Parts: sequence; structure tokens; C-alpha cells
Amino acid sequence: MDKKEKQPVFSLWRLLRLSSFQIGSAMGDIIVTSIWNRVMISQFGIPAAPVSLLIALRYLLSPLSLWAGYRSDTRPFLGLRRSSYIWLGRGLMVLSLPLLGWSLTRFAAASAAGGGGEAMGWLLAVLSSLLYGVGTLISGSPYLALVRDSAPRERQGLAISLAETVLIICFAIVGIAFSF
Repeated sequence: MDKKEKQPVFSLWRLLRLSSFQIGSAMGDIIVTSIWNRVMISQFGIPAAPVSLLIALRYLLSPLSLWAGYRSDTRPFLGLRRSSYIWLGRGLMVLSLPLLGWSLTRFAAASAAGGGGEAMGWLLAVLSSLLYGVGTLISGSPYLALVRDSAPRERQGLAISLAETVLIICFAIVGIAFSF
């Protein structure tokens, strides 16, 4: 690294603030994968296979993560390198959550009417899963790149490790909090 290049300011407090992004990731993942999964299968009696396919849909779209990471490295979006991709992805994730709730109301109405008429519920569920998956993938790689960029070279591994550890801890905390 050139001596004239500015080293990123690194502090544990800044790293914890960056890691707080993972709280939202854990909340979204718990809502979309755990709660929605349970409601669809247990309360509406929908077979587990199509519900599992909807949850797995984002993993089928995982090459988008590589594309978003490359784009955030090479092309600024809305004048910013990383943050705009992160905000775009999070916006798509937030947009998907009301659609998920709306799909549940459609399934509830179809279940109360004795079945049938679930086409709109499935359409909303697929759209919600697509938006959530694309949002997660578009924001994930630029976020990790931002965490990496915020630390000096010798601390980059520590920064990524702490951010991912916060995600794992938040899964447990959010799961317990949402169970009440």
C-alpha cells in the first residue's frame, strides 16, 4: 500500500455499528424462513415441498451476489460504491415483507373458504420470495466488501469474522424474541 494512501479508521465501535446491519438480516431471515414456513405448513396444511422450494429460491439466484459484488467494486450506483447497492437490496427486502403478509391473508381466506382460490396467494408468495432473495443477494456482497474496506489490511479478517459472528448471534436472539 502506498504511504500516501489513507488508511481506514478502524475501531471496535465502528465495526460494531457496521455489524448492526446483521440484526436486520437476522430478523428478515427468521420471518421469511421460519415463521412463514411454520404458518404455511402447520396452519394452512400446505405441503412442505412447494414451501421449501419458495424458501430455496434465493439460493438458486445466488449468482446475483457475485454480480452485485463485482458491480459495487467497479461501478458506482447513485454516486456511491457500496452503500447504494446495500440500500437497493434492503429496499427490495422490505418491499417483500408486506407481500408475504398479503400472501398469508390470501391463503387464510382460501383455507376458510374450504380450499381453492389460492392462485393469488401463490403469486404473491413467489413474488415476495423473489424480491426478498434478490434483495438479500444484492445487499450481501457489497456489505461484506464495505466491512472489509473499513478495516486496515491486517484487520480485515477480524472485521469480517466479527460481522458474521454478530449475524449468527442475532439469529438466536431474534428467534427467541419472535417466539414470544
